[in-house]
Amino acid sequence: MRAVFFGTGEVSEPFLELLGELDVELVAVVTKPPKRRSRQGGLEPSAVERRALSMGVPVGYALDDLPSFDVGVVVAYGKILPAELVEAKPLVNVHFSLLPHLRGAAPIERAILAGEEETGVTLIRIVAEMDAGPVLASRPVSIAGMPLSEARRVLIDAGLELLRGGGVFTPGFLAGGAEQSGVPTIAAKIGAEDLRIRPAESAEMAVRRVRLERAYLYFGGRRVVVVGAQADGSNPPGPLGALVRTASGSFGVKMAKGVLVPERVRPEGSREMDFAAFARGLRPPAGTASAVPGEGGVRAVEQ
Repeated sequence: MRAVFFGTGEVSEPFLELLGELDVELVAVVTKPPKRRSRQGGLEPSAVERRALSMGVPVGYALDDLPSFDVGVVVAYGKILPAELVEAKPLVNVHFSLLPHLRGAAPIERAILAGEEETGVTLIRIVAEMDAGPVLASRPVSIAGMPLSEARRVLIDAGLELLRGGGVFTPGFLAGGAEQSGVPTIAAKIGAEDLRIRPAESAEMAVRRVRLERAYLYFGGRRVVVVGAQADGSNPPGPLGALVRTASGSFGVKMAKGVLVPERVRPEGSREMDFAAFARGLRPPAGTASAVPGEGGVRAVEQ
């Protein structure tokens, strides 16, 4: 069976490697063109392109000159395939949710932000409507408490198992599948506002944002990325966004409900450090934790 792989990011790379191990003839890889990472830097190919070239598989960026193939495998390609290709060829997509829940670009991130402890992987046959095709196989996966990188890893492993053992490359398999059931929900792309920690929300919600591994807040107008955090249920005195001490003596940020206790932080223009060391270096009124520059102006609160 002749197969073409469509993918771009690091999430896609393990699936390309798997196709190289299976009893299929991988005739081409389609990915996004190389990007320029900086004004001075050169063009950088996608992770999928680099891996394909190391495997000796031809790489292309366009869809109008594909070789003849029997099945296409799509994993985080990053572009919508044209209807004429979808209608002409059997295409299977590996999607990181239990469809129809969390259709769209960021299903893992949205599951984390929603506080969901379980999500999953679904193999679907691609149709014209986004992520709406018949379900060929699915598997639930626990992501309770995991940061994004770990959740991705366990979901990738589950997806690899489905693709390896799901019968995708058996003649006639893609003609089957069950129609999706339930109310669809959408997993929109993650933007800067989704990563912004807001003192007006709960510490638990802030921890979910931190699990996306790019969440940030501001101290005295300085942007600080939070690398790991816990939610403390205590309620020390002080206004929202103030730097406070919890009952156990830890430094944290006063939230609408509870205290966000960062573990490590990466201040803008500085190296990563323990939050306690960062907090001890603050002096009122610079000890201001605010989700937006200029929001608040709260002095550090000592207990």
